[in-house]
Amino acid sequence: FCPLACSNIQYLLEEVPDLNIVVSSVWRVQGLKYCARVLKQNGIDADRLLDKTPGGVGKDADGNPGQNNERGYQVQEWLLENGPVDKFVIVDDDSDMAHLKPYLVQTDRLHGFMFQDVKKALKILGVPDKTHTAFEIKLD
Repeated sequence: FCPLACSNIQYLLEEVPDLNIVVSSVWRVQGLKYCARVLKQNGIDADRLLDKTPGGVGKDADGNPGQNNERGYQVQEWLLENGPVDKFVIVDDDSDMAHLKPYLVQTDRLHGFMFQDVKKALKILGVPDKTHTAFEIKLD
């Protein structure tokens, strides 16, 4: 885990107090205790870990079995079983989110969750962006 990427996840959690984590990563099969330990070891508030998505094919937005094994259908199944969820964002380095791609912040596989990804996540969540990308220095 990249320390910078992890600090960016933690920053997002601090900026959005009601944001929780639902793990859809392959390492979710190790269980929630394992996921919490990994988050904590990497400086991410493990108390914000809510759940993990189900395995398998998942369901589409109408509750029907998904058409393939895209992770977006697994996320949709979690949303159907645990909703309503007002706002959510998906952070992943893969794009297999089916109809949920508008909620995806696709990260770079080598670098992880970077500053520009924080800004995208805040936009998807509808949270005002208080970050700054540039500043001006006046010399008298």
